[in-house]
Amino acid sequence: MVINKKIISFDFDDTLALDWVQENLFHPLSEQFDVIIITSRCKENENEKLWDVSEKLGIKKDKVFFTDGKYKSDIVDKLKSTIHFDDNFIEVHQINSRCKCKALLLNYNIE
Repeated sequence: MVINKKIISFDFDDTLALDWVQENLFHPLSEQFDVIIITSRCKENENEKLWDVSEKLGIKKDKVFFTDGKYKSDIVDKLKSTIHFDDNFIEVHQINSRCKCKALLLNYNIE
């Protein structure tokens, strides 16, 4: 019997790229959920750091999705993400107001 895990997604820049996010969110959550990356980056641009981190974390290339600068709210539900972690307030607002997926703001620079 195959049990499908629910999907969660992470933004990359200033989110999953950060060690503290990997240690405190990714590692514990990846045991219970399938993890994908949804990034606003363009696929054609230099993405060496993204590929290095995704390989280190065991996220296969087919689990990395590029929006090419478009809102992530356009694809999170299509990818069946249930929770999305992002550092961008506008992305979080767009997802929370338009999608079934719920987004959480990771703002580590609050002063």
